[in-house]
Amino acid sequence: MKGRDHVLFVDDDPEILRFYQDTVADEGYEVATAHTSEMAAALVREYPPHTIILDLDMPGMSGVEFCRLLKAGKDTLSIPIAVVTGHGEREARLAALSAGADEFITKPITAGELRLRIRNMLKLKAYTDRLAQEQDILDAMVRERTRELEETVRRLEQTRLETIFRLSRAAEYKDEDTGSHIRRISMYCEVLGRYLGLEESELRVLVHSAPLHDLGKIGIPDAILLKPGKLTEDEFEIMKTHTTLGAEILAGSDDPYLQTGSIIALSHHERWDGRGYPKGLAAEDIPLHGRIVAVADVFDALVSKRPYKDPMPFAKAVSIVRDGSGSQFDAGIVDAFSEELGEFERIYQTVQDED
Repeated sequence: MKGRDHVLFVDDDPEILRFYQDTVADEGYEVATAHTSEMAAALVREYPPHTIILDLDMPGMSGVEFCRLLKAGKDTLSIPIAVVTGHGEREARLAALSAGADEFITKPITAGELRLRIRNMLKLKAYTDRLAQEQDILDAMVRERTRELEETVRRLEQTRLETIFRLSRAAEYKDEDTGSHIRRISMYCEVLGRYLGLEESELRVLVHSAPLHDLGKIGIPDAILLKPGKLTEDEFEIMKTHTTLGAEILAGSDDPYLQTGSIIALSHHERWDGRGYPKGLAAEDIPLHGRIVAVADVFDALVSKRPYKDPMPFAKAVSIVRDGSGSQFDAGIVDAFSEELGEFERIYQTVQDED
């Protein structure tokens, strides 16, 4: 029964309602009638019709108010409404048009005109419903393509970060017992950067670029890199070139992670007092990311085993970093380090040669 077109007639005159019903009796429609707007509203809520023929001059809620009510509802907005008016009711027509009426029928109406108007209104409803269905399909397709695109972007980002991590590991494999070093550096830098108030986007770049700080070690001879004793002056000069080598390897990329990695590789051995290398930069001339990595890198080197030394006790390493405030390191970053010592110790204890 509900597969047929459903028409609702709304008029307070029983004779007119009978005329409407008799006129469409042979059209195969499912017909409902209401003699008040309130009754019509209840019928619409229970079983929305495909079109409505509505008299404007209704007792209680006027036809204009009823029309406005339906056009304001998400589920009833698309129901075509033909309002019935008398000759010369220009203001009523304007009010109905403002309320969202789709069609006007002028009294007196003939049976032929009524049937024709209803057919046109039902065609309008069918067309509107088809457009809505097609829009729903299109929206679903867009959502699915968007989801697929987001998943592709996520996977590409994951691959990108994994590639950066593996690139940083290439240099670390030449060092003994430093497999967890790059993970700790990332985590230390995140703690410091967050404390210093970096924006999330900048913090993310720092976290994923920091492991590239020693990439240039890939170009340092093993005899120097793994030497168990103190380096000679000439050997140390060669060791210092890992900063420029790393920067050169990463230079020229459009990727923000590699761009920042190049900056960090070049600047993480600069000192606040200008006595660092390779450029002898001082204070805020040293890029912020380089200053942050400098503190994280030195601290982790102190508490970690190296070919040339045993790990230093945590408290002593903390003391050395603090003693470097304002000379080797940016005092503000050392203050952040001191405030976050609990996190530094937790990271150090948790991330120990796990890979």
